[in-house]
Amino acid sequence: MKKVILSILILTLLSLSLFSADQKSVKKAVLFSAILPGAGQLYNGSYSKMGVFLSSEAAIWLAKNRFQNEEKWAENSYRLYAFQKAGVPVNVDDKRYNDIQNYISSEQYNNQVELAARNYFLIQNYDPEAYQQYIMENTYSDEEAWKWKTNEDRMQFKEIRRHKHRYEIYDNFTVGAMVINRLISVIDAAKTTKKQNKYSIYANPTNNGKGLTLNYEYKF
Repeated sequence: MKKVILSILILTLLSLSLFSADQKSVKKAVLFSAILPGAGQLYNGSYSKMGVFLSSEAAIWLAKNRFQNEEKWAENSYRLYAFQKAGVPVNVDDKRYNDIQNYISSEQYNNQVELAARNYFLIQNYDPEAYQQYIMENTYSDEEAWKWKTNEDRMQFKEIRRHKHRYEIYDNFTVGAMVINRLISVIDAAKTTKKQNKYSIYANPTNNGKGLTLNYEYKF
């Protein structure tokens, strides 16, 4: 909402200042385009380009909003799915969800951890104390246990999480698209403003005061 208000304010100020001076400021054009793509083009009178940049910005924001909604929906869906199908609380962290999607049950996960720890701490190094410490820190308790009803349920859970991560990546892409849109708008606004400042058209009264002369000036 704040961005919309700021955009309206910028466009209003630009509209009021379009005819206030013959020479346009390159710095202002760059600043306006950096804040809102297309604003620098409005400032220097390039209305068709303004429409292109503003439309692109609007499309990017609409896409970003959609991706964020899809991402949130998928996250809520896999949390609820894991709760219903495997008895997982809905507020666990991503690390635990990664283990949940890769193992049919916490028992299977714990067995894998214990087997690896036994080989390293007991057979290779024989350090029972370190073995017990590792087991305590890296296995799940009965309160944290889960068990999928079927392997198909587990794979479905994994697919929903992939869906969430996919839209998370798309959302990140929109940030890059915003940066690129601003960069192109800034470069175009600067070049166009410099080009327009090389020439100017103005009117002067004639010597007898009964008319006007139209003058054209081009700066090399």
